[in-house]
Amino acid sequence: MDARNVTAGVLTMGLGAAFAIPAVGYSIGTLAQMGPGFFPLAVGTLMIGLGLFILLTGLQQSGSIPLPEWRSLALISGSVLFFALAIPSLGMVPTVLVTCFIACWADSARSLKSMILIGTSVSVLCWLVFIVALGVTIPAFGEAY
Repeated sequence: MDARNVTAGVLTMGLGAAFAIPAVGYSIGTLAQMGPGFFPLAVGTLMIGLGLFILLTGLQQSGSIPLPEWRSLALISGSVLFFALAIPSLGMVPTVLVTCFIACWADSARSLKSMILIGTSVSVLCWLVFIVALGVTIPAFGEAY
C-alpha cells in the first residue's frame, strides 16, 4: 500500500465528514431554493467520495512510509500559533510579515531575498484586501484594543 495516499484518503474523508455530519441538522432545501445545510452537505459528501477513491487507490499501489519533516511541521504550526497570539497586539501588517518569515523558513532552500519579497507582498496584499477594501476592524499596526 502507498501510505501517503491512504493517509490522504482518510484525512479527506474525515474533513468531508466534519462538514457533512453537522449539515444534516440544518434545512437542506431544494436545488431551486437551497437551505443552509445544502452546500456543506454537498461539499462534504463529495469530499468523502474523493477521499474513498484516494484511499482505495492507495491500497492498490505500493510505496513506503515517508518520514515526517519535523522542522517544517514545527515551523508551519508555529507560524499559525504566532499569528493567532500576535495579531491583537502587533496588528495585521507586522504579524503577517513575521508569520510569512516563519513559514518560509520551513523551506531550507528559500533565500532571505525571497522571504522578504513574499512577506512584504503578502502583508501589503492583506492590508489592501482586509483593511482597505473590506473594512475589517483589525488594526494595521499596533494595539487598538
